[in-house]
This record gives sequence, C-alpha cells and structure tokens, in this order.
Amino acid sequence: GYGIYPGVMDALEFENQLKDWSAHKSQTEAPGAIAFFKCVGSRDRSKGNPYCSKICCMYTAKQAGLVKELFPETKCYVFYMDYRSAGKGYEEFVRSVIEEKHVHYIRGRASKVLPQNNRLLVRAEDTLMGIPIEVEVDKVVLATGVIPRKETARLVEAFGINTDQYGFIESEFGSPAKAGKRVFFAGGCNFAIELPGAQYQGAAAAAEVINLFYQDEQEER
Repeated sequence: GYGIYPGVMDALEFENQLKDWSAHKSQTEAPGAIAFFKCVGSRDRSKGNPYCSKICCMYTAKQAGLVKELFPETKCYVFYMDYRSAGKGYEEFVRSVIEEKHVHYIRGRASKVLPQNNRLLVRAEDTLMGIPIEVEVDKVVLATGVIPRKETARLVEAFGINTDQYGFIESEFGSPAKAGKRVFFAGGCNFAIELPGAQYQGAAAAAEVINLFYQDEQEER
C-alpha cells in the first residue's frame, strides 16, 4: 500500500509525524489505531534482503510507545516475525511498551492492506493463535530494511576498497574497514548496525588513529 494509500508510510516519515504531533498536540486529532509492520524488506530472500537490519525492533517499540504517551487511547498493533532485543536494557524496554503502555504485539505478517471506511483494513494471521485476523487502522508504519547509501559506491571507487554481496564496505566482523593505513570506515557503511555497535566501531577507529600518531612520534624521535 506504500505510495498508493496516504495512510501508509515508512518509519522515518512517521518519525517526522510524531514530532509534528508532539509540537501541536492540542490541535491534533488522536488517531484511532496504528499498525506497525516489522521486517519490511529484511529477512526475506524472495522480496528483500536476507539479513536482519538490527535497529527496527527497538525503534518500532519506541515509536509505538511515544504514540501511547501522546494519545493513550490510540490502539497500537505491532506485527512481527519475532523481536530481537539483545542489547542492555532492550528486553526490559520492549516489555514495558507491551505491559505498561498496552501496545499489542501480534506474531505474524500482514497479507493485505485495503481501504475501508476512510481508514485502512489490515488482514494478517496471528501465528501464535493460528487464526486470521483483521484490524481497522488510520495509519500503517513500515519498518523498512537497512541498505547501503548510494554514496557508498563513490567511496568504494575513490579508495579502491571492496564491498560485500549486499553493497556494504567489506570489513572484518566488528572492526572498522580500512583503506590503506590511514583511512577508516566505521558504522552503518560496513553493515546494518545499531547505535552502540556503531559507537564501538568508531571508538576502535579512533584508537587506531591515536596509535598512528604515537607511531609517527616514535619515528620522529
């Protein structure tokens, strides 16, 4: 339904919507219900990328939680295959969104989004219950897969480095990529990565730069 129905948007567009709602809450009519679809274009060899994008589980939980803070009566449905919350405090955060803010997590992928009564009808299967379900919502938010930026190709050409099969800059697991001895690439250009992982890679790159300065200083002596 993306690009067809105005109520269907990706997570970045919805992030801007949340900011607008927060800034103009008194003039905003609360939506009746919102559906969040996870793993759109991720973990799907037939229609997208086979890898996990790593950040979608947590930002979906954050966005659904923010909706409930702004509009407690709005119903929020999160459709998921499974949720991956491996970072420190991540599991507790997701549980608080489910148990304290009453966001409905439904295991199963939606099969169709159709217009109905000036709203959107979501058809899906609850795979835990083994039953088909339908919910009417005002908006559908897509947690889309992470892919390399187009500019990565220019970097690759300029520095003569390699990419992996998905177009990310090739690097050893958990380490920043290198071009020669003095150029380092850290974070999302290497692969889909969450913020703490990107910070660790950035710190590792900074440590290598400091070591280079130390080596230069030793050579001068």
